Amino acid sequence: MLLRLADDEGHVRVTQEDLARLAGMSRATFRRAFVELIDLGIIETGYGGLRIKNPVALRENIAKG
Repeated sequence: MLLRLADDEGHVRVTQEDLARLAGMSRATFRRAFVELIDLGIIETGYGGLRIKNPVALRENIAKG
C-alpha cells in the first residue's frame, strides 16, 4: 500500500491513523509494524507524512509477511 501511495521521490502524504485504517489494522498494531520499518531504515517519518528510503527492502519485507 505504501508503494502505491508514494510519489516518484518516495513521499507519502498521509497520517499513520489513515494508513492503519487503510490497512484494516488497529493503530497500535500498525504502529508496531511501522516502528519496525523505521528501525530497519526502510522508511523515515516527517511532518505530515513519510518517505520510503528503500523500496526494495520494503518489497522484501512485505514478501516475508
